[in-house]
Amino acid sequence: MTRFMQVVLGINIALAVVVDVIGITFHVGPNARIAAAEPIAARWYAAVALGYSVVLLFVVWRRFERDPAWLLVPTIFLFALWLDAAYELAARTGPLSENIPPAIIRLILVACYVVGYVTLRRRTSQPLAKAANATGNRGAATTS
Repeated sequence: MTRFMQVVLGINIALAVVVDVIGITFHVGPNARIAAAEPIAARWYAAVALGYSVVLLFVVWRRFERDPAWLLVPTIFLFALWLDAAYELAARTGPLSENIPPAIIRLILVACYVVGYVTLRRRTSQPLAKAANATGNRGAATTS
């Protein structure tokens, strides 16, 4: 599962850098129309996407194996973006061909992060429970 989460993080970083940072900065790709219409807000979003990518690469990537809670960082961020994409679909603020891909991709990434978090959390808690039983520790509730 660790390798799978590394691949998901890599895909997420690549999408954020290529589509959001480069696409918005140079007005190319799926965000070109919006970036051209709102250049100041687009640069702000590109800066946030760059910061998000840096946090994923240098913080989450290095720490999620030891503490799966770090996978909640991209989960929360992407869930908020997915809610926005779902709103854009429901409100029909633009063409469906522009609004459907972000909604699907973000939902898939959120699902991958949640599954990875749950799976890795179970794996990291099982060795702790086995180690406690092997040493004879039964927890604070059974000792008086």
